[in-house]
Amino acid sequence: YSGKLLGWGRNNKGQLGLGRFSDMELVPTPLDLGPRDVPIDISCGFEHTIAIIQVTRKDNTTKRFVYGWGDYTRDQLGSCEISTCNRPMDIRWVTRYLQTLGYTADKVSAGGYHNMLLVAPVGQVITWGDGSYGQLGNGYMWGNPKPNIIPNLKGVTCISAGHRHCVAVC
Repeated sequence: YSGKLLGWGRNNKGQLGLGRFSDMELVPTPLDLGPRDVPIDISCGFEHTIAIIQVTRKDNTTKRFVYGWGDYTRDQLGSCEISTCNRPMDIRWVTRYLQTLGYTADKVSAGGYHNMLLVAPVGQVITWGDGSYGQLGNGYMWGNPKPNIIPNLKGVTCISAGHRHCVAVC
């Protein structure tokens, strides 16, 4: 299984990314990524999963994408247009936002219903999803499916999202 992404456990919202919904998957099962796609980082939220996937194109150029799957009910999958997604998919709003800024996804951390993304080369943090406890770091207590940089937070080296909170090391 070297270089493969595997999932097991509860899968009622498709949070394992196996292309199906089921009560449980009792053994590690490979996800269906492209043959030249490499997982860089991964994190599990309450009923969703977020990963950074490096995609190698036919011309051998590589690009990192942020993929998500599972429950969407609190905007944790960003641009998803369905309530649940049982396969890894590009979170388009995050991809476009990173392209616009010229940043690269470096580390990801999924909270209960929100996400954090550490971006290179600047060490800034992008958040999206449920923000009802202020966990998006934008000064508000409501959610946002669109990614936004946490203002005035720079030089971050490590991130971690909890169920309803976030922390960062600067």
